[in-house]
Amino acid sequence: MKTKFTSREIIDYYYFVTDVEDRGEEIYSDLLEEVYNSSHFPMWWKLDIHEENLYIIKDEPLYFNIGDLIIIGYQGYTILKKSINLTEEYIEYTVR
Repeated sequence: MKTKFTSREIIDYYYFVTDVEDRGEEIYSDLLEEVYNSSHFPMWWKLDIHEENLYIIKDEPLYFNIGDLIIIGYQGYTILKKSINLTEEYIEYTVR
């Protein structure tokens, strides 16, 4: 079982996409993810262009409750939602 943290609020997703478009770069989902992942949060957060969110996957199960404050990297986040995905075998926490 793994742990997945997701957030739609850490960056303004649409601002990032517009910024890339304004620079005249072609928008291809794989390219956009690569540009983001290499230049913005390469150590922790990864961009999922299809789900329009950021995520981190840890290889071990971590157990938290809604409302808990957690530290990822050097930043504190609050757990907003918790779900278990048995098919993909991970616990997912939505954070802000």
